[in-house]
Amino acid sequence: MDFGPYSAVTRVWNSSEWEFQLDFHRRYVEFIGYEAWQSEIQNRHFIMMEIFDQVTSALDCTSAGAGMTEQDKSLRRELCVRLSIQHFQFMKMIQDVEFARKFGK
Repeated sequence: MDFGPYSAVTRVWNSSEWEFQLDFHRRYVEFIGYEAWQSEIQNRHFIMMEIFDQVTSALDCTSAGAGMTEQDKSLRRELCVRLSIQHFQFMKMIQDVEFARKFGK
């Protein structure tokens, strides 16, 4: 499995990566607290989306001047949406776990 930072902006997680991330972040939240985790994960997502935008811009301004095709741009926009959806689903899952842990539900 590739858990490098660049993989976060090139594709969505597979099922084993979801399990790994959920397990890791459940434990991490217990260590640093939910509010600190939430701030950190939001900042990380913002930075990853900035990197995604910069890479997309760089790909569109190739030295050959050809740039990206409309299909490539569409695929990258779709990936950006899927990554954002994944991010918010992940945050909601961790929030639910934290709520259950805190209030015993």
